[in-house]
Amino acid sequence: MCKWPSSFPGTRPVLKAGTTINSMIDVGAYHKGGSCQFTLSYDNGTTWVVFQDIFQTCMGDASNGINYTLPFNLPASAPSGPAILNLIWNNNEGNREIYSSCADVVIDGTNGGSLSGVEPLIANYGPNTPFIQEAVLANGNYGQAYFAARKPVTVTVPAKTSSKRRSLNRIVNY
Repeated sequence: MCKWPSSFPGTRPVLKAGTTINSMIDVGAYHKGGSCQFTLSYDNGTTWVVFQDIFQTCMGDASNGINYTLPFNLPASAPSGPAILNLIWNNNEGNREIYSSCADVVIDGTNGGSLSGVEPLIANYGPNTPFIQEAVLANGNYGQAYFAARKPVTVTVPAKTSSKRRSLNRIVNY
């Protein structure tokens, strides 16, 4: 996921913890919606935590060729700092696929702390990942067991001290 070799050039958008963010998705083929996982990584994509899920109804009212507004709630407990935001989408209909859209962002949240959730489900991404059937064929069992089996994850971001305090600590340590 999000394998750009370096941070994307330009200024990262600042997202305020505890608010609803309206993301814009350019829908090429909406596949009658699907399941979405909103994830954050604070360590350049090594560890991901899912902070919001939308099961089976994500983008279900979209249509092909439109810009679609998909709101998500950024948790109030999200620590401040640079992060990668990732939307993972498994489609309801059509070829069994997984989509991933990433953005380099800055979270304006708590000074240090942790964010807990579950690991993302990577399905329909080759023979070594779980297979989720098309919703119309799934007989009401659209991968729920896979989503329910995700492991808990907590990411921790250390608190930042002010530069004045660090300077004083250096003087005291001499």
